[in-house]
Parts: sequence; C-alpha cells; structure tokens
Amino acid sequence: MKTNHILNAVILFACLATAISCTDDFKPVAPPSGSTITEIASGSNDFNILTAALTRTGLANTFANNNAGAFTVFAPTDAAFVAYFNAINIPTAGADEAAILTWINSTLSTTTSPSLSTLTSVLLYHVIISEVKSDKVTGAQGFVTLNGTTRISISKVGANVVLNANRAVQNSAGNGAQSVTLDIDASNGVIHSIDRVLIPVSNANIWIASLLNFGVNYGVSPPAVTVYGTTLRRVPPVAPSTTPGPINLTDAAALAPVDAVGTNYNLLSMAIARAELATVIIPIAQPFPDFTVFAPTDAAFLTYLGVADEAAARTAINNLSPAALADLVRYHVVPGRVLSTDLSNGQTVNTALAGKAFTILSAGNPVTINDLNSTVSAPTADATVTSVNNLTNAGVLHQISAVLRSN
Repeated sequence: MKTNHILNAVILFACLATAISCTDDFKPVAPPSGSTITEIASGSNDFNILTAALTRTGLANTFANNNAGAFTVFAPTDAAFVAYFNAINIPTAGADEAAILTWINSTLSTTTSPSLSTLTSVLLYHVIISEVKSDKVTGAQGFVTLNGTTRISISKVGANVVLNANRAVQNSAGNGAQSVTLDIDASNGVIHSIDRVLIPVSNANIWIASLLNFGVNYGVSPPAVTVYGTTLRRVPPVAPSTTPGPINLTDAAALAPVDAVGTNYNLLSMAIARAELATVIIPIAQPFPDFTVFAPTDAAFLTYLGVADEAAARTAINNLSPAALADLVRYHVVPGRVLSTDLSNGQTVNTALAGKAFTILSAGNPVTINDLNSTVSAPTADATVTSVNNLTNAGVLHQISAVLRSN
C-alpha cells in the first residue's frame, strides 16, 4: 500500500509539472505597445486633413486596429493636402486648411467630385501592407498598395525616401513625393510623412495600343480590349507561330494610333510583336511584371534602319529575323523597376539580353547612355534619355533618342 501511495504521489507531481509547463508554453502574446497609426495621425498637428479624410472614408478604424496587420503609411502633410485640393478646386481655389476640413466633414459624399470612393482610392494608394522602414529602402523597388493592383515606386536619394521618382521635382506632370519625416513608429506599422498627395499610377504600358494594332494575339475577342483600365481597339488576332511571318501592314495601317499618351513607339511595338515577346513584356494576367524599358522613338528607329519614313521602316523590320529582333528588344529591357533616381554615373546596367549591358555615361539631366557598340575614345553619348520615369503598372519606361546596339 505504501508503494502505491508513493507511486500515486509521483504521478500527481508529474501531472502538475506538465500542467505548469504547458501553461508556460501557452502564455498569451503581449499586445503591441504604443499608439496606432490612426491615434498618431489624430494627435499630430501635421495630419489634420489626413485624419478627417480617414474618418470620413471609414478607413480610420482599419488603421486603429492592431489586429488588422502591419502597414506602411506615406502620410501627406496638411500643406500637401491643401495643395492637392486647391489643384482640383475643392472646395474653392485658394481654400485654406479650415475650409478643406469643413468640406470633407460636411460636403464630401458619394456624388461630389472627388467622391468618397475616389478619395478612398487615393488614400489607399498611400498604404503598403507591410512595415517598410527607411533603412530597408534600397532603391528600384515597387510595391502593390492597398489601392489594389496599383503600384508605388520607392527609391532612396541620400537620406530621402523618394516616391514615384519625385516626378514633380523633375518638371514632369507628376505624382511623385519626397519624405518629410521618416520612421514614425506605430503599434501597427510605420508612418513616413510626405510633401505631396500621390495620384495612383494606373497607366497602360505606353506602347500597348500599337502592339494591339499590329494584331498581336492576346487571347481576347475584338473589337476592343481593356488593359490596365484603358480600353483600346485592336485588329483581328493573328495566331502566334513558331516562326512568325511578316506583320500584316494593311490591317495595321488601317487603324490610327490609339495610345492617348502619344504614339512614338510604333516601330518598337512592331519589333516586340514580330519577336513574339509581347506577352512576356506585357502579359494580360496578374501578377504584372516589373520591367524597365529604354524605348527608342520612331525617329530613332528610322536612323537605325537607315530609311526615310515609317512605311519603309516597317518593311525593313519585316525583313529582319525574329531572333535578331528579340535580341534587339531584350537589350532595351532591364528586369526590375529602375527609375532615374536609381542611376549613377558610370553605372553598368544589365539587360534582359543574357550577358549584355550598357553604361550610364551621365546620370544627370539629361541621362546619357553608352551602348556596347561605342568605339569613341572620348566619352560621347550614344543615346540620350529624352523623357524619364513614365510609370506604368508593369514598370517604367524611359524614352531614348537612339536604338542601342549590343555588338
């Protein structure tokens, strides 16, 4: 009996020890400390308009919830919002912060311009679903925002975080911004205050209309297709083949360019189409890729091909092999999102053509390039970037003045 008592005591002790151990293993996680993003915004004199906009659109609750995830918020200052609302004459030109707050709190609705849904979309474009502190920004980065599939481009210039290449500073009609105050810690993420309100970048790739006009088969039915929110006309599809034949110039010539941005890339588009790289560079399905295209204009192609007009250039492109055109196109494509702010003097830029790179001769204004064909002893540019940082949901396009040569 005594032995049984001892055994029972041992078993009881073991069970108690196990229970205590399990209790230690399953201690509840301590809740995040500090203020939420919404609390920080509402407690700051720099974010009065942001706070009102978050509250009016119903987003304040999301960013006040520690269980909703970690966010990075690029928060426009009150001065940035005043400039934004005045640019669109809401509520009236010359309105100050007080007038804008009154308009948001008492007038903004589903039928105003901008509407509640529009302002909600703009606000969500300033948010990334992860915590990205400034020391994690390395440049040439693109993030999908809470706006949906719309991306934001982030670079680093010195100590500044630069969004969408800070295009306004580069005298381009733009939607860029620079950081004002970095790394404001919140319990559910981080806030970086910025000097402008960002407008969502949702442009279709700049050459896509021309691609459609040349009859590239995107697997959709004519007579119209919507790409990245832009509706474009197209000719009947041409079935892709292992060895592409000549592009049907009759169908292509029958349609006027559709690209609202301005079609300067008909010949580049034709080269992409004939090389059968269209659905690689511009796929029709998500997730969209990130490519940087250094895009020669039609005038650059005329010089490269040694012809007088676009009709002769089209004939010349049809006479080139698809393999040669594929190499030419790939030499103008850089994997990833490379903004002008990510370039430096003497930088080697690796292209999508295996083993081939070109050199940034000058990263100034303008950016100049030397290709692999450069034979001059003095540093003379082979091409000049004539329009920088044309942002799209599939990357960025830089317009260049000459076709680059890879040999």
